[in-house]
Amino acid sequence: MDVLLVMMLFLKFFLINNGDCTKADVVFVLDIPENMGYSNFYLGINSIGKFADTISGSSSDVQIGVYVYSSNFIAIPFTYSKDVGINDALNSLSYPAGRYSSQDSFRNTIDWMLTLSQGKRFDASTYVFLLTKKDTGRFTNDIAWFMDKGVSVTWVVVGSSVANPGSYIYLPAIQDAQAIAQALTNTVLAGQSFSEADVVFLVDGSNSMEPDGFHASMKFLSTFADKVKVGPSNTQVALIVYTDYIIRCLLFSWNFDSETFKQTVSSISLPGGSTDHVRALTLVGTTVLKLSNAKRMNA
Repeated sequence: MDVLLVMMLFLKFFLINNGDCTKADVVFVLDIPENMGYSNFYLGINSIGKFADTISGSSSDVQIGVYVYSSNFIAIPFTYSKDVGINDALNSLSYPAGRYSSQDSFRNTIDWMLTLSQGKRFDASTYVFLLTKKDTGRFTNDIAWFMDKGVSVTWVVVGSSVANPGSYIYLPAIQDAQAIAQALTNTVLAGQSFSEADVVFLVDGSNSMEPDGFHASMKFLSTFADKVKVGPSNTQVALIVYTDYIIRCLLFSWNFDSETFKQTVSSISLPGGSTDHVRALTLVGTTVLKLSNAKRMNA
């Protein structure tokens, strides 16, 4: 089958299917110990368990991770909760002693949990629920950073009432775990469709492509940019051109629009040489699909 025909079939599939998503990866952050206290800590644990039970009755495919924000590093990544079951994972948690972790640990730990190696799925919507007793402002900059990367952050206040924390979603204090779980479920299900996409193109630039095949690949990229609205608020594109080493690596953070992407593509010619597919695929996971390089979690 002609290479351009294969690519056009992909484009048709993309345009038809870039819509509903029924997958969600949810991270719960328990802000303890001094802030929440013993009883509210277990209220939070109970709420997460009931959320898991409630969401399992929907059509969504939901993974759950948990991070206990304290001086003791306690994290349940998606891989662990999937292996042992979220209820057993929650039952393994106990109220920790110690003061808060360093200020950087919140962002660094959540960023670590939202990686492929810890079971994060890049075709799933992403949510972070921060369970806390009050808004101290300690997380404001971190939350703004995550929301800028397309991660939905929800404050869940238990045990007391606080003012609406800025533009973030606010759930008022509820002492009933089932009510909290239902409110969280409604939040996740309400955001289960989106039209944004982050697309990475890998183009083999070795001699095996030959000039005609490489030209067809570049022509497809231009056609894609014509058919799809490219931009930071729409479909983001990244491009890797490779042989046995990386020739070009254009990241999402370059903020292409359709015209600038087409202009950049038109300037690339066949490099030639041998092929190392593993090197290119490794670069996708280690560099391109990173929040720091403008990868959006909800795309």
